[in-house]
Amino acid sequence: MFRTPDHILRWAVSTRRKYATLVPRVAARIPGLVIVRLRTPAEAAAWLSGPLASAQGQAAGR
Repeated sequence: MFRTPDHILRWAVSTRRKYATLVPRVAARIPGLVIVRLRTPAEAAAWLSGPLASAQGQAAGR
């Protein structure tokens, strides 16, 4: 299972250092960029039904 290159756990382990350095660099280059880190399914569900849904509604109303 972990031997397949596209396995999610293998990807997470192999890319964590890349994104640990990339995200702060991008955030520094783009003022006002909102970075969301969702660590649990409950956090993801709350974000999808709350802030993301609100932002999507605002964008549709333009």
